[in-house]
Amino acid sequence: MKAIKILPLGVLLVIGAAAWLAMDWAIEGVIAPVSREAALAPVIRFVKIGEGGHGTVVWLTSTAPDDCAQVIDARRRRAQRHIDDLASSAERNLPFAEDEGDACAPFRVGEVADGTKVDVLGDCGRLAKIKILSGSLRGREGCIEPERLGEAADRESEAAASTYP
Repeated sequence: MKAIKILPLGVLLVIGAAAWLAMDWAIEGVIAPVSREAALAPVIRFVKIGEGGHGTVVWLTSTAPDDCAQVIDARRRRAQRHIDDLASSAERNLPFAEDEGDACAPFRVGEVADGTKVDVLGDCGRLAKIKILSGSLRGREGCIEPERLGEAADRESEAAASTYP
């Protein structure tokens, strides 16, 4: 008699589990991408040359260009104060500051040349997060201005335009 009372509870439990699995499968099908390969497909771009024909800077973070500008500004103010001190008191023997090196070096990954192959990983603030796939910085990650990235087709059409007048 006890088995008859437990049987309806077991049936309800099995039906509930089946319903839960069906709903979970339906939700996953709607939310999850169709295939993992589609979600992980790399976005390959090529670096376009910067203004003046120089390489394009790859920054460590999205705020690095601003941080670099602040350091340069602080160095200019410090140098101007030093010049003002020298001009105001010529008899004082103040030591002259040595060249402090590249102010932006701590904020840069480095420079990449025109045509460097990169994988766009996502956003980096107002910049694009990339992984460098060719050149001397191969394997390094950083941030670059999105307008410095182009398609392979762009590079081919630019090359054709430059060879045919």
